[in-house]
Amino acid sequence: MIPFSYAAHLEQFLLLMVLAAEVVLLILYLIIIIQDNKLIRRKVFASFMVLLTFSLLCVLADNYHFHRFKVEIPTLFLWIITILLANYVASSLYFRIQMGDVNMGKGCIRGAIDNLPVGIVYFTEMGSIKLCNNQMYDLYLQMTGHDLQSSKELMDALDDPNQRPNVVKTKDQVLIFPDGRAWTYTIKEIIASDKNKYLEVFFYDVTQLNQKRQELSESSMKLKEMYKELKELSDNSMDLVREEEIMHAITHLHDQMGGGMLAIRRQLLADSVSKEEMEDALMVWKKTIQMLRAGNSNPQLFDDFEEVLEDASVLGIEIKMDGQLPPFGEARENVVLAIWECMTNGVRHGGADHLYVTIREAADSVICQIRNNGKPPERVIHPRGGLKNLGRNVRACGGTIKIQSRPTFALMIQVPLRKEESL
Repeated sequence: MIPFSYAAHLEQFLLLMVLAAEVVLLILYLIIIIQDNKLIRRKVFASFMVLLTFSLLCVLADNYHFHRFKVEIPTLFLWIITILLANYVASSLYFRIQMGDVNMGKGCIRGAIDNLPVGIVYFTEMGSIKLCNNQMYDLYLQMTGHDLQSSKELMDALDDPNQRPNVVKTKDQVLIFPDGRAWTYTIKEIIASDKNKYLEVFFYDVTQLNQKRQELSESSMKLKEMYKELKELSDNSMDLVREEEIMHAITHLHDQMGGGMLAIRRQLLADSVSKEEMEDALMVWKKTIQMLRAGNSNPQLFDDFEEVLEDASVLGIEIKMDGQLPPFGEARENVVLAIWECMTNGVRHGGADHLYVTIREAADSVICQIRNNGKPPERVIHPRGGLKNLGRNVRACGGTIKIQSRPTFALMIQVPLRKEESL
């Protein structure tokens, strides 16, 4: 057998490299097992192997580089030692790595469970704890003031969590803890792969969900209050509508009776009255009597201008128009009602016999201005009766009304005009 000193240069180099690698692996193996307090013999043996292999490597390396002495150990023998040593190092490292993975896996699983934001606990059939994470221990400590030991303790605490005044249980199985966080829980039995039964209890943090639920409940209460207020407003609006309808009826009746009285008064003051004039005057009273007999509780505004013209002829007043009435709708009704009120008031209070009506359309509205040739008002006019009702009707449809008392009477209304009501 060829000694190492006389072996081929390449073979010597390869043997040195393998020994160097084994020294590194032995040191790594020693570092791994040195953390285990139970492997004292393995630590001593590994340390001895590191020293022996490193010494052999130094001797062979000195002979390879400097040739200060010859190594008579057969090369084959050195290869056998190197291979056996490599097998020992590889098997030892593989075993320790496998054991380390198992221990590391169990530790990671346990650490992961402890770091979960949910409370987890598993009980055996006898009620003892099989697995419980830190969150569950902390929750139970807040509920009871002591550590969790068995499933019965936990069930008793869940049945009556209010035994501690700072933990409140709601109707929907939500526990409110002292720190303000809300937790709900689930309980169920499971069968593991080993056929054993376990009781599983999970606690979930539902703080945000509980806050949203409270906000929704508060919003629901506010909506109910708003609905109640809207209902009251609706009922009040119905009362206002009824009152307005009654006011319309009273005002209309007032206007009809006033027109009839003016017509009769005019005929009585005249020197001579024809039969036709007397019948026209009585016709106004007939309309009033018909309204009373019919019990009309929902009168409409004047929209028959021809009827207004007939009453004007009976009252002895001439209406001079500049412009055209809106064809229909609220604009027409309010303009005709304004003409009627100004006509009857002009005859009654001012002795007028001419009424001047100017109607113009501007900016999606109709403007109506009314004057008469009667005597000026003695004082400032404050709307009442028919004029007050006219103002209410005009403002109800979004319009405006202005009354001028000096130097002469004038009334102007501006009423919104829809496209289909255009002049």
